[in-house]
Amino acid sequence: MTARHRSRLIPIGAAVVLLVGCGDGAGENLALSVAAVARFQTQDSAPRAIGFQLSVVIAQVPASSRPSCPTLPSTLRLLINDQDVPPAFDSSSGCLSTSAMWGLTPQIGTVTVDARDGDRLLAHAQFQGLTPGAGASLAVPADGQVLAGDDIVVIPTPELPTGAESDACFYPLDDMTVAAHLWQAPERRADGIHVLVPTFHGRAAVTFGGKPYVPQPSYSCPGFDLCTANADSTLGPVFVTEGP
Repeated sequence: MTARHRSRLIPIGAAVVLLVGCGDGAGENLALSVAAVARFQTQDSAPRAIGFQLSVVIAQVPASSRPSCPTLPSTLRLLINDQDVPPAFDSSSGCLSTSAMWGLTPQIGTVTVDARDGDRLLAHAQFQGLTPGAGASLAVPADGQVLAGDDIVVIPTPELPTGAESDACFYPLDDMTVAAHLWQAPERRADGIHVLVPTFHGRAAVTFGGKPYVPQPSYSCPGFDLCTANADSTLGPVFVTEGP
């Protein structure tokens, strides 16, 4: 997963779960933090949309030992995957508090975050492995063409090995006459994960949930005082098309 996803940025708020210290650069005295979060999302509108959403937050780390955040350069630039993001600040504290998110995509590749004073690099973060299950593949049928009742076989990714699946979900993307989420019971066999196709028409995305273990994303963040990340545990999506 090396390709970067590029899309329009929208201000948001985001939560994080993995906290590590990694201050080791020019940004250390600026009390900078960075967070990257991946979440599988669905949108029940015509046409329906599914995918992973990337959220990134760049902020200054609050501390009780100082009355205010360190002053940032007037020429501060923030870039996410080489796209400029306007710096935003908390209205009460004046501290940097910038957040952005991407539109839905089948997987998230390498994510980079830069803080610059003009062209001079202050801090650089790089995240990988935010969607460890996104590389799942459809083994049967190879062309993705199915009929209701067919047994499909999905090969999970090595990053999310599993001996059992708790649920499978079909998301019909074209057929608005059926429910947005069609749940099925999968079965783990030696050749992959088996699940029967429910009734719908057109394209559908298939995902599997209930992963007992999700590997931590890999990251590096020289110049940032704190670095946070959250990987999504969804396996898939893979795509099928049901004919008449």
